[in-house]
Amino acid sequence: MGQEAFVDVAYRGLEVGRRLKLREVGPRTAYLEHGTPMPVGAGLTIRTDGGLAIAVVVIRVHEQVAGADMPPGMRIRAEELDAAAAGWWSELVTREDPEIPEPHRAPLVPMPPPLPMIEADDHAHADD
Repeated sequence: MGQEAFVDVAYRGLEVGRRLKLREVGPRTAYLEHGTPMPVGAGLTIRTDGGLAIAVVVIRVHEQVAGADMPPGMRIRAEELDAAAAGWWSELVTREDPEIPEPHRAPLVPMPPPLPMIEADDHAHADD
């Protein structure tokens, strides 16, 4: 299963969870297990057992789904890792960061070509 850690998580100073499992750690991202993930773009602070505070951002959410192969949670990205945080994080790295695709966008539908202009035939009704 790879290296994992347990961290406390806060959002704007409010506790989101204690001893949440942090796993699938890459050079800048990790998967944080949580039953009710925060929305994409939410800024969180994770605190390690050693007292380090690391700012992260939610980049993908995995909701609870029946029959899912992984527990609910969120993929997070570390914003900046200072020397102590970088050392702690690097000890957990077991994989490359996944490539997160852009949100699905509807394909652009080209406009149909304009219809030819039909000029009114002023002479058509002149004989009537």
